[in-house]
Amino acid sequence: MKVLSIDIGTTYIKSAIVEYAEDSGFLRIVSSIDIPQQAIVNDIVYEHSPNYVLNELVKIIKHYVKIYKKIDAVSLSSYLFSLIFVNRGRGPLTNIITWVDRRAEKILPELLPYTKIIYERTGCPLLPIYNLPKILYFAKYHPEILSSSDLVLDIKSLVTLYLSGEPVTDYSSASGSYQLLNIYNLRWDDHILTLAGIDENKLPKLEEADYRLELKPSIAKEVGLDTTIPLILGLYDGGSMIFGLTGGREGVAVVNMGTSSMLRIVSRACVIDRSEYMSIQTYYLYRGSWVPGIAWNNCGIVFEHLVKIFKLKLEDIINYLYKIKPQDYLKSSLPITIPLLYPERLMKLSFESGISILGIKAQHTVEDIVASVIEGFILLLKYSDDILKNAGLDYDYVVGGGKILSIPLTQLLLATALNKELFVSEFIDATHLGNTLIALKALGILNSDGVVEISRKILKTSVKPVNELKERLNFSYKIFKEYLTNIINYFKSP
Repeated sequence: MKVLSIDIGTTYIKSAIVEYAEDSGFLRIVSSIDIPQQAIVNDIVYEHSPNYVLNELVKIIKHYVKIYKKIDAVSLSSYLFSLIFVNRGRGPLTNIITWVDRRAEKILPELLPYTKIIYERTGCPLLPIYNLPKILYFAKYHPEILSSSDLVLDIKSLVTLYLSGEPVTDYSSASGSYQLLNIYNLRWDDHILTLAGIDENKLPKLEEADYRLELKPSIAKEVGLDTTIPLILGLYDGGSMIFGLTGGREGVAVVNMGTSSMLRIVSRACVIDRSEYMSIQTYYLYRGSWVPGIAWNNCGIVFEHLVKIFKLKLEDIINYLYKIKPQDYLKSSLPITIPLLYPERLMKLSFESGISILGIKAQHTVEDIVASVIEGFILLLKYSDDILKNAGLDYDYVVGGGKILSIPLTQLLLATALNKELFVSEFIDATHLGNTLIALKALGILNSDGVVEISRKILKTSVKPVNELKERLNFSYKIFKEYLTNIINYFKSP
């Protein structure tokens, strides 16, 4: 059986044909294509063209149908924090506004009195990445767009509207994007809707990720599929990766280290940060589970910036990092890097501090700085771990994926910093894995136990904490955390 997995990301639209062998329970990617997004950038504006995204989706489906003839399902995932205003008769009234867009920062001061109630109801801290401040921005500065729209959508529901005629988004995407969904009862929150000044009728229909739609006859004819081929709603992209790596198992932490990074814990309880900082971003996942955790903007994207500064090649950086052995790391005396190139998704770090490198010495090289940046990524995740444990969240072990986490030194540092056994996925793309598992569950081919069994099979590499590294990391973390606290206090000052 063949599932077409489509993951609409901020940087790429990724697609793959994933083949499932029912006799062996084996999954494999047989073909894949990554198409770059075309960002529309102007100062603080960062958007995607809806026409480009929708046209590319149609091309992708047509391409695979032409090659494979028979596709059993199409399964979707998409990036969070997207917003587009649509008029049913006229089509999109705006481009797709992404999380990188910073116009909504103007609105945050007006929302400050409601910070606690917004967070406690939605699990989303007061940050400009969410759709609530974006909607209020357009209400204040472009009221004609809001009044002309009869749909306020995220990218998932825009795609389902175009392909099926029904604007639907899954609970995980709604939870992580809008800042309008009540995290407990999974309904659009009346109180927050009043604050946003919009009616529930303008928002997409809400369903679980295994919800099945049918293609519109016109779309089905264009791409060469029968209308009976199910379109599976799917999760948000990070949620799909989490589901692929865990199968939805409770008490497992998931780390991803790619362009950005995250540490999230699969939980059957909805846990938020009750401290004044409200640092934990708690999103609904699937069928009675949540994924409280912290996501960081600054990971692989920092290397992209260093490539420009030092006039290096990214592949050279990665190759160098692959060669570093633990004993070499222990012998070195690296600077300590706080990699906050872009504002973070924590309220107390939602400012521009830039990259700070402490303790550069005469003998240090560019390679030493690169290695210290990797350590900085790990220390940010350790900082996340502290916050989660203070909120009463713990886990048995860690599963992980992403290009940066494929580096052996990164794996050792992460397992040691979190003091947990780490299992690294050998599946090429865990998001495609998650999309496929959701599709197989939606089609009734796999039950929950079958999903868990497959997710366990792809966790081949086990990495345990290394005692020799603990002292070094603890020393670095003490300085790292103190400096981070000083940065926070500085930017809080008038």
